[in-house]
Amino acid sequence: MDYARTEFLAKDNPETAYKFDGKDYPLKGSPLADTISAKRINERTGESVWKKDGKVILTTRTVISADGKTLNLTRTGKDAQGRTVDDVMVYENSSSNME
Repeated sequence: MDYARTEFLAKDNPETAYKFDGKDYPLKGSPLADTISAKRINERTGESVWKKDGKVILTTRTVISADGKTLNLTRTGKDAQGRTVDDVMVYENSSSNME
């Protein structure tokens, strides 16, 4: 996937469309950031950077396991209230029809 689009129905949630090319793209409706950039590190790893007024606010690294069943998200930076964010989220697909 070379193009991503995030769109949410709630009026205070961000909306954007961007490519995985490392360039900054506008982020509308976010109190946290006004741009986002994304790049592919390798076939299973990507990184996105959220910025406000040109300053990095939040970095997210996304890694998909070799078997495609686990997604790890690591976030570091600040939230909209200025509190430190340093967390890891793990999502597992338990679907029996995974290849």
